[in-house]
Amino acid sequence: EILVRLRKGPHYPFLSFTIDNPSMKIAQEIPVMTLSASQLEGLTEPSMPEPNVWILMPQLKLVQRVIDRMKNMSNILKIEANQAGQLVFSIETDLVTVSTFHKNLTNPQLTEHPVEVNPEIRCAVTVDIKKFHKFLYSHLVSPRVVLCGLVENTAVVLHVALDDVNIPYYIPV
Repeated sequence: EILVRLRKGPHYPFLSFTIDNPSMKIAQEIPVMTLSASQLEGLTEPSMPEPNVWILMPQLKLVQRVIDRMKNMSNILKIEANQAGQLVFSIETDLVTVSTFHKNLTNPQLTEHPVEVNPEIRCAVTVDIKKFHKFLYSHLVSPRVVLCGLVENTAVVLHVALDDVNIPYYIPV
């Protein structure tokens, strides 16, 4: 169960999240700025080219454990994926290169017209590892599926699909 409330604070409002499931209860308050209807009309999702590669993410909790250790060694994370169902997370320092490989993942078809799958099509992006690590906490809401799209030299586009809502998450390069 997820409870979201807008709470009035002494100086500014807070958005209060409470996630309650049988194994744990998590509460988080985030300071927010309220917007008028006219201000809200000016906000839109960023315009993005279609990702070069779409791939279903492995279990986020398992990825989080690996990325948690990588972020202690580097601030930069390289994410690579191809249409053959392979996903690679890697970091590089002066002393070491660490990579984790995931294979046999699904590359979903997201267009109405079938696209020919070419295993040679590969895409790589480099992002701030701390921003990606924050995203991985979305495993706490038990998503049905998490979709990762890589836009060459632009961003990582992640979609967290819950039972009744799809939450997009953008991480710029």
